[in-house]
Amino acid sequence: MKPFSLLYVVLLLGMAGYSCGDNKAEEKDKQHVEHTNQSDPTSNSPVTLSVDEFEGMKLFMRKCNKCHPGGEKGKGPSLNDKEYPRFLIHWQVRLGGGDMPKFTDEEISKNQLQQIISIVKLMQNMTKE
Repeated sequence: MKPFSLLYVVLLLGMAGYSCGDNKAEEKDKQHVEHTNQSDPTSNSPVTLSVDEFEGMKLFMRKCNKCHPGGEKGKGPSLNDKEYPRFLIHWQVRLGGGDMPKFTDEEISKNQLQQIISIVKLMQNMTKE
């Protein structure tokens, strides 16, 4: 199992607690989220997600994960091994292409798209380590 895949499972398990409507958990979301850095199993240093990264992770799970599971190859290509700049990711999402559908502003707002791009960039950086 790739290091990011294990991190992905940890994040999913952590997200399960946030979907119960617990207001205290939602308040914690707004501050930051920490989890163990699984890219180096000997490291106990936490990784802190910004609010945008955390919101982006939730959006990624709803909108992107079906075709790009954990940012890896699925129905769509792997995102983790790409070094595309933010604006290219933005245009790929907006224009689609090949099997990828286009997502309009009504489906994913500009702010939400920036949050998704933030978590994609974080996933890419974590798989490089």
